[in-house]
Amino acid sequence: MNALRALAAWCAPPRRWAPGTVGLLAVGALVLLGDDAAPVKAAPAPVERVAAALPPSPPASALALERLRREAPPREVADLFVGHSWTPRPALPAPPPVAASAAAAEPSGPPPLPFAYVGRFDEDGRRTVYYLERGAAVFTVGAGDAIDAEYRLDAGAAGELTITHAPSQTRYVLRIPE
Repeated sequence: MNALRALAAWCAPPRRWAPGTVGLLAVGALVLLGDDAAPVKAAPAPVERVAAALPPSPPASALALERLRREAPPREVADLFVGHSWTPRPALPAPPPVAASAAAAEPSGPPPLPFAYVGRFDEDGRRTVYYLERGAAVFTVGAGDAIDAEYRLDAGAAGELTITHAPSQTRYVLRIPE
């Protein structure tokens, strides 16, 4: 008996289908049996079409059919069995080396100043420490200190820093806010 109930439950549609199934059956019954309450509309009257007056076509003998024919351009016949060489082409000669000029090897002048001013700190009026930045590196220097063994901070006063490039002895002035 339990097996029969399980089979019946398995074969039965889910309960959520019940309202949709009832609605579908009602629509099907109306379609098949018809609805006497709905008014029947009369078919529209046929419309007569009037053929547009077209000009008469000329007879076929009057057409210039020779104007429609085109002659095909003469084609050159390609020889499909011509021998081909599969060896690679010789390489192009290498361009002549560019003579390195002496002017290009020498630096044209001192390098530009690579530092940017970040800030300063006054140590109780005794000494002022400046923070300079080059790329991601920040340097803390005072007057007379070396920066990376290439540069030296000579003085800092009146809104500017004097920095010397040691190899070329070039002096730079970096303006700073007061």
